[in-house]
Amino acid sequence: MKFTFYPAGTWEGTLTPNADTYFYNHGGGMIYGSEPTMVIGEWTTYGDIWQSLLRFEIPGFQSGRIETATLTLTYYARPTYPTPTDRTMKVHACLGEWDESTARWGNKPPMSSASIQELPLTLDGDCYKKKYAWTLTPDAALAALADGIYLLQGWPTIDTLSYATWATKETPSRYHPTLEVKLA
Repeated sequence: MKFTFYPAGTWEGTLTPNADTYFYNHGGGMIYGSEPTMVIGEWTTYGDIWQSLLRFEIPGFQSGRIETATLTLTYYARPTYPTPTDRTMKVHACLGEWDESTARWGNKPPMSSASIQELPLTLDGDCYKKKYAWTLTPDAALAALADGIYLLQGWPTIDTLSYATWATKETPSRYHPTLEVKLA
């Protein structure tokens, strides 16, 4: 974590998640908090659902006005998309406490019923280990700094396996998710 404190209560820094995981509805009691990847997507043929969850922390942060926030994720799977595929991920606020070492589908924390932001995504044959960055809304950034944010599939579900796989903090540091934040 790199950060700089400025006078008058401002703060700027780049954070890695203090927790990240994913949930799989058919994973039973599986816990994925120490996995090198997190998955989002659905496979309607079999009723499969994958949801990812990230949380970032600024030590001592209680509240503040987000001036800017940028979420960066690294796509971390061999692509199966021969041509560019436009997608959208939905961001939902996590509404409860969780621990990546115990969180699983059966005890996952609740999420906001409505998405608080959509993140456009184009996947193609060159997306392996490619970084994607999005400017977060203040609501999404504050949620990421509180209990966390869920990332869900926002693209139309088709009758085939449809998912995206992202690197977690358990991968080499150059692939870690990051949240670059500037507080005013």
